[in-house]
Amino acid sequence: MGKTTARIFQLPWAPYRFAVSASGSYIVGGVFFLDFIRPLKVMRFLGFAYGLRVPVVHEGELQGGNVIYVPRRNPCFAQLLALWKEHSLSKPSPPNVVADASKIRSDFTKQFPDEP
Repeated sequence: MGKTTARIFQLPWAPYRFAVSASGSYIVGGVFFLDFIRPLKVMRFLGFAYGLRVPVVHEGELQGGNVIYVPRRNPCFAQLLALWKEHSLSKPSPPNVVADASKIRSDFTKQFPDEP
């Protein structure tokens, strides 16, 4: 994630889900949550974990499609590993309102500006 640092948020209206953003805050109505239904990918070089590919899902998506990169130097690196260990394959409830692809892309770009 280049210049930005991913942060994890717990939101009062979604106490069993974990929001994530690299812009410093999340967008109300456009929150991205950790997507525990998909696997976390640990990036390794010579056995050393140097980063994570973290699946995220927009609050308006039934199935997520975006992934963010979190380098080992990110303060939430260890927390992400622990969260996946605890919540892997947890199915979220379906969204209240379904977002269209352009809204999801726009929200993703605003919250993860260094991601492709």
